[in-house]
Parts: sequence; structure tokens; C-alpha cells
Amino acid sequence: MKMLAAVVMTVVLFAPAQSFAQNVVVSYEDLISSLSGYHEAPDADYWNRLEPGSTKANLLRIVNDEHVLTIVRARALTALTYYEGEDALNAIKRTATDNPSAFMRSAAYEALSTSRTKMLAPLIARGLDDGDVMVRLSAVRSLRKIGTDEAMRALEKRLGTENNSTARSVISKTLNQMRNR
Repeated sequence: MKMLAAVVMTVVLFAPAQSFAQNVVVSYEDLISSLSGYHEAPDADYWNRLEPGSTKANLLRIVNDEHVLTIVRARALTALTYYEGEDALNAIKRTATDNPSAFMRSAAYEALSTSRTKMLAPLIARGLDDGDVMVRLSAVRSLRKIGTDEAMRALEKRLGTENNSTARSVISKTLNQMRNR
């Protein structure tokens, strides 16, 4: 019976988007399973098939559930960017600025850069001042994705104060890439 349920779930979630209504309800446990595979995290087609209300609520729960593996929680942050609403955006922002885990803060800055607004550059720029170099490098990548003049100015400012040679090198290279677009 479990095998049949797994086959049905696979067909429903991975068949072409046009063939199914976009209201598949997936349980909390099944979302964790989808996010924890050894493969890439699910893409936009996957998330667009799911019922948005319950999916977003479960993703918010996953992000805040410290019993869930950190990589799964980080992937849930990215998945939240597929859903509208201040609650999703605020959860990502809070994680970027307040989470004790550098990995989670890094994932949050990456998620912010995939959101649909370039108005987040000032918030992402705050990641350039994080005490962890991994988080700072995530903020650099995120600002490059955003690509606004404001993002470039933030990188230029940080270049003058960055004390890690690897981060300085990455910032310099990123600025050159942004200037040559």
C-alpha cells in the first residue's frame, strides 16, 4: 500500500504541469521528504502544482522547526519565495538577520535574491557585515543577482573594509562582472 501511495505521489507531483489542477495538498512530512532528497530541490513547476495556503503554512513550520535538518530548513526558505505574502517574506528576512546558524543566514540571503523585488538590496547588503565569511559571500552573490546600482555601491563600500582576502577577491571580481554587463 505504501508503494502504491509513493507511485501515485510521484506521478501527481512530477507529471507535466498542464495535466493537473494546481491544488495538490502535500502533508508536512511529505514536504520534508521532498526537500531532503539527495537530488536538487524541487523547482518552480513542482511548487506551482501545490495548494498555496497549506504549502506555505507547512514551509513556514519547517523553517522554524529545529528538529528538521538544517539543509531541509534552508531549502524551505527558498521554496517560500514561490509564495506571495508578507508572512513568507518576513520569515526569510528574520532568518537572514536573526538566525544563529550561519548556514541558515546564508540560505536566507540567497532566497531573498530570488524573490521578485529588487527593493531588498538594502536588506541583503546588511549581510555584508555579518561576522561569518560564508554569510558575507552569500550576500555578495545575492547582490550580484539583484544587480542594481544600490547593490554595486554596497559592494564597493564593503570592498574597502573587508578583512578576509578571499571575500575581498570575490567582491572585486563581482564588481568587475557587474560593471561589464
